[in-house]
Amino acid sequence: MMLDYILIPLFCVLYGALSLQRALPFLPFPVCAALFAGGITLLNLRGIRSTARANQALLVFMFAVLIAFIVLAIKYLVVRQGIAGLFSTQPFYNPATFNARAIAGATSFAALTYLGFDAVTTLAEEVENPRKNVMLAAVSVCIFTGLFAGSLSIWRIWFGRTTAHIRTSRPPSLT
Repeated sequence: MMLDYILIPLFCVLYGALSLQRALPFLPFPVCAALFAGGITLLNLRGIRSTARANQALLVFMFAVLIAFIVLAIKYLVVRQGIAGLFSTQPFYNPATFNARAIAGATSFAALTYLGFDAVTTLAEEVENPRKNVMLAAVSVCIFTGLFAGSLSIWRIWFGRTTAHIRTSRPPSLT
């Protein structure tokens, strides 16, 4: 419940405001956030039909952007590398830059953040006292994932910086 009504809209406002600010850097962040929060609130207050129409309009727009991206990507590859560029595996696997440890780390981190929610929602129908226990499980997954991801990030920041100078023979910087 907390996720649906507080956290997800908050993330939508933050992500939308940051994206809009990157596209229009002259707009201050509070203005961008107010625009998104106001737009989302207005859609919710107008009812489900307005929300459904907005979702359809966004779907059409995203589909048009996707088609434009695919067409432009194909054009770029054909111009730069010819038809063979369309069938190259180098963007997915380049032996010179491939790092299996980085892939494994990113995959395990992504799986950790998704699987907790997936397990909670899958077992929601079979739990005793679902009103209380499903909410407790979802909040517990959020707390555990946040603490785990935060501790990994802090570990990397603290120990990544303090050992970086050993490999590069430069002292760590604070920026």
